[in-house]
Amino acid sequence: MIIFVGTRERGFFCEDVASKIDTACEYVEANIHIDSQVKQIMDYKEKCEYLVFDIEQYADDAEVIIDWILKIRDAVNCKIIIYAVSYSPQSELVSGLYEK
Repeated sequence: MIIFVGTRERGFFCEDVASKIDTACEYVEANIHIDSQVKQIMDYKEKCEYLVFDIEQYADDAEVIIDWILKIRDAVNCKIIIYAVSYSPQSELVSGLYEK
């Protein structure tokens, strides 16, 4: 299963990908604070193969986002994909995620 963390409008492409690999696609509602989404993400823990984070939705500091994504990755044990359309690779968040 692919879980897109963000709005359906921004994650619609995941539905096409899911159909190509014969799996389902679900959404975790967008929120400006990543910690508000953790419970809903954990509800998919047993079924999740890919977890896609739209990082543009967050107002949290880069370190907070990075820490939560790493904690979620360890708890869910799935492949994490960062959807960062308008971010520069040199941005604090993207470079911080890459380093960790």
